[in-house]
Amino acid sequence: SFDMVFTRGVLLHIAHDKISYIIENMLRIANKFIFNIETNGKNVVTSYAGGIPHGFSHDFKSIYRSFGKNVNIRTMESITGKYGKGRGRDFMWYNLSDEKLIIK
Repeated sequence: SFDMVFTRGVLLHIAHDKISYIIENMLRIANKFIFNIETNGKNVVTSYAGGIPHGFSHDFKSIYRSFGKNVNIRTMESITGKYGKGRGRDFMWYNLSDEKLIIK
C-alpha cells in the first residue's frame, strides 16, 4: 500500500466498463490520499478518426459515491487562477486519513 495514489490524464484512457475496477483498487492500496487530475464529465466517449475510442470522460463523483466515498472536486482554474494548459481537467482528492489536507 501507499500513502498517496496519483493520476494525471491517465483515467481518460480507461473504458467505462473498467473504471470502477480501477477506482476500487486505488481505494484499496491508498493509505491516506487519492489525487486525480482528470477530465470529470458525464460518461462521454471521444474517438479517433476511423471510430476508434480513445477518450472516456467519467463522472468521478458518482463512481466514488458508488463505493460509499465522497470526493472533493475543484477545477484547476479555481486552484491556479489560470485557465490554460490542462484545461478541462479537474483536481479531485479523497482523504482516507485524519490528516489535514491543505490546498491553496
